[in-house]
Amino acid sequence: MKRTLELCGVGLLLLAASGGSLEPSTLDPPIATSSKADGKARVLPDRKCQGVPATGQTDCWDQDGNVVDCTGTGEDGEFQSGWTTGAHPRFTNRGDGTVKDNLTNLIWLKNANCFGELDWSTALSEANNLASGSCGLTDGSMAGDWHLPNVRELQSLIDYGHSEPALPDGHPFSEVRAQLCWSSTSFPGHPPSAWYVSVQYGYTDKDGKFLPYGVWPVRGAVSPVGHVPRGPMAGSRVARVLPDRRCAGVPATGQTQCWDQDGILIDCSGTGQDGEYQNGWTSGTHPRFAERGDGTVKDNLTGLIWLKHASCFFGSWTDALSFAKVLASGSCGLTDGSKAGAWRLPNARELQSLIDYSQDLPALPPGHPFLAIEIQYWSSTSSSSSLLQHSPFMMVYDGTLGVAVGSGSIGAHAWPVRGGD
Repeated sequence: MKRTLELCGVGLLLLAASGGSLEPSTLDPPIATSSKADGKARVLPDRKCQGVPATGQTDCWDQDGNVVDCTGTGEDGEFQSGWTTGAHPRFTNRGDGTVKDNLTNLIWLKNANCFGELDWSTALSEANNLASGSCGLTDGSMAGDWHLPNVRELQSLIDYGHSEPALPDGHPFSEVRAQLCWSSTSFPGHPPSAWYVSVQYGYTDKDGKFLPYGVWPVRGAVSPVGHVPRGPMAGSRVARVLPDRRCAGVPATGQTQCWDQDGILIDCSGTGQDGEYQNGWTSGTHPRFAERGDGTVKDNLTGLIWLKHASCFFGSWTDALSFAKVLASGSCGLTDGSKAGAWRLPNARELQSLIDYSQDLPALPPGHPFLAIEIQYWSSTSSSSSLLQHSPFMMVYDGTLGVAVGSGSIGAHAWPVRGGD
């Protein structure tokens, strides 16, 4: 049985305890966002840039939503894996109606609700035509400088350590409403739909392009900033600064085609869609994933090492955390010499890093070497919202990231990960 929860006029994406299916509500819509980029996907400039941003989560909760000490839990709040900006605060108010994200180098419109709620096609057009003199802008930008963000650019704003909104402390944005935000990325499994992100709760889902959701324009990076990883990707907390200042940015979504609001395939030129800009990094290697012959697969984009067998475990969230912690060579096809404690349940960003938004069922890059892909996977990241009972995030194999409310009675698979070597 499916269910949705209505709170403060916000549509929440929940996983029903009895059904195991994710469903967006059809309540009051969102606000949108966009960012501008400067060309096609670029190759990651240096191996030192590999990794994913930290989620921002530093607390831990048990399966009933009670705060617990993080030590030994295997949760996101214990490892805090990933990199973060060395700048405090993360966002810089530039005084001209724009805000710079010092983590990704993207420039965002300060007013997060200038356009209200629009259908997807109108959102694309309004974002592309944004210029200095409107929405509080005095930055000298011209029409064509801004765009509707792709789904990864939108996701990059999310801080999973916060909710309502799920943005970092001290953010300088104005008019951040309890709404959902359109991305410029279509859902290839059903092209009349596009991806959106909940800025209030951090989840990602898709919906019909005819619906009115929010618009939050973005434009390309200015001079890059270095990053401070939250420890090597294995999860230790020894921070280090990435030496290459070109590392700012987000991975490309993988989308290269464009569809109109009715889902008809069209030429990308002038559409303002993700498939036209193709903003972000690529690994520069083909194929992206390297099978290592020992039951593991290396992601050449992030540097992470994944278990090749993607369905070795099925069970509750608590049991998935425990399974990942004790996983070692000799089980699940592993012959890599790894010991208990080397593996962990991936956080929400690490799971999302696998997704190729040009694909569907599974939404993984073509030619991937993984075995036995299943429908839904646990992350080690919990919702920071008490309204959502601090339930864990779960990824579905079409790219959806939902909140598994009632997780105590839900089963899903574990897909362990460990740091690069």
